[in-house]
Amino acid sequence: MVNTISNAIEQMGYEYQVLAETPAMAIFRLPIAMKNTKADCIIDIRVPDRIVAIFVLCPVNIPESARKRLTEFMTMANYGLILGNFEMDMDDGELRFKSTFLYDNDDQPVTEFNQHLFNALFMMDKYFPGIMSVLFAGLEPKIAISQINNVIDPKMN
Repeated sequence: MVNTISNAIEQMGYEYQVLAETPAMAIFRLPIAMKNTKADCIIDIRVPDRIVAIFVLCPVNIPESARKRLTEFMTMANYGLILGNFEMDMDDGELRFKSTFLYDNDDQPVTEFNQHLFNALFMMDKYFPGIMSVLFAGLEPKIAISQINNVIDPKMN
């Protein structure tokens, strides 16, 4: 699966860095520009467990004073997501979107990897403006999520 994923990344034209590679695991880093932000994407392949984890790191660490508000935002964002989730390290404020999948064999088609990669990138890009609005514009998390999801709540008028 390591070769399958590295070949897929190269075919997509992304430049990447190998952070670690042993027979049991490989970790790749891809800097990716999206519509609303630029982010690092970490791909963590655990060979013995047959797990691929894709992390899209928010380019802004969440200040300690804003972590509770962002936790509320993330909880509302995560509710209803079927594939992947936001998570935050409460000690250092790192925020990321995570998507994982299991694979059966090393020659598994690249389609599943591509779907998880693009979903993770899409989610960070979709929610990034809301993250910034909560952090720097003082927008309430519920209102930010409603704006992202285009939900009109008559109580907000």
